[in-house]
Amino acid sequence: MIDKKRVVTLAYFEKTDFYLARIFELMYERDNDIFYGITDSSEVAASVNLDEYGFVIITKSKEGREMRYFSEQDLAQDYSAFIRWYHEFKLPLVITSRQNMKDAVETRQFNMVHVLYIKKSDTDYNSTISKFTDTARRFHGRFKILFFIRHLDESRDNTYIPKRIRFLINYSPTTTPSSVIYKERNSHYVMFKLIGNSSFEEFTTSVLRGNVPRYYQSQDLPKDWDAKPVKVLVQSNFHEVVFNKTNNVLVFFIETYYFDEPALDELAEQFKSTVVIARMDTDKNEIPGMEIKENPTWRLWPAVTKIPVDFKDAYGWNDEKLRDFLNKHITH
Repeated sequence: MIDKKRVVTLAYFEKTDFYLARIFELMYERDNDIFYGITDSSEVAASVNLDEYGFVIITKSKEGREMRYFSEQDLAQDYSAFIRWYHEFKLPLVITSRQNMKDAVETRQFNMVHVLYIKKSDTDYNSTISKFTDTARRFHGRFKILFFIRHLDESRDNTYIPKRIRFLINYSPTTTPSSVIYKERNSHYVMFKLIGNSSFEEFTTSVLRGNVPRYYQSQDLPKDWDAKPVKVLVQSNFHEVVFNKTNNVLVFFIETYYFDEPALDELAEQFKSTVVIARMDTDKNEIPGMEIKENPTWRLWPAVTKIPVDFKDAYGWNDEKLRDFLNKHITH
């Protein structure tokens, strides 16, 4: 069995030891790539050098087998910490499955995600994958970093990705391969991008040490950004439009997936004499110094003062509610 599975977990304890049995139950998950075994036979335990009650976790890699031993005494000190470590350790060095990525990030086992965006048609594809995997191996078990390979030329599977981490899938760099690290900060993730000739390892180390400036996403400014009733904002024209003191400016911050353009165009026509209404795709644009924590978000910058006011009922908006909001806050 050890030769057939990537990860084998063997527990050795007496049948009456309910404490270790409970820990083993917490470890167990149905996973085709992991074998869980339990024994009270000293002979079986000795075959994997387990000479006292506890667990052995055996993993296979290109370098061979790695065994980690945990005695009953080790587990008694802090079994909850062991459970967290175990669920991190049993994951592959590099995640390629959306499901594994979702599970790992959503259970908060990691606070950094290093993503390699790549295409199989890229030059030096195999060597790039090898270097990325080697970097993951160096950091494995030492830091809470998830290494994830996102193949941009593969069709997506049907795994549902929660909104909180959807940016990992939605981001599409202009060139590949592209290395990006997302670091959790105040319950959301900020982005760092490898620019230049640094290695994956150097880049990861620099982000951990706080030596890499945050990267802010931005789309190119469309030539027809102001041709329609609803203006299009990206990072480059945001301040020019929003902080023009002669205009009341209402911005609809929304993910592309949820954007309903006809409804917003109609709204802009109704208020075009008093308010500039614009939208910004929060999947692809970020503004330094400003965090949009909810999608959608409606935010008004009144003329002259430019003190922002948020519309509180962003999910249940309609013409009447927005009309009342604008009449209350705009400067005539």
